[in-house]
Amino acid sequence: MEVIRHHTQEGIRVALLVATGRKWSKLIYIEHPIRVKRIHNKERRNFSEVDATVKNALKTINRMALAFYKRKHKIPKSVRGVL
Repeated sequence: MEVIRHHTQEGIRVALLVATGRKWSKLIYIEHPIRVKRIHNKERRNFSEVDATVKNALKTINRMALAFYKRKHKIPKSVRGVL
């Protein structure tokens, strides 16, 4: 896991890179609402590193998820699996 800056057509987004496979990478965007997105590995050229730590990013995602979904069991499984 690492914290990255992703340059998209929508703008620059900060995300947590959760998993990297042979063809796809899985990102959790740190914004409201929390989005989990699968990115093709060809787009990795649009990634740049951020000085933030993974521990702080996980705390932020947890806090944002609880603020948005109100209860832990209502958080989507894809986000809950990371937390």
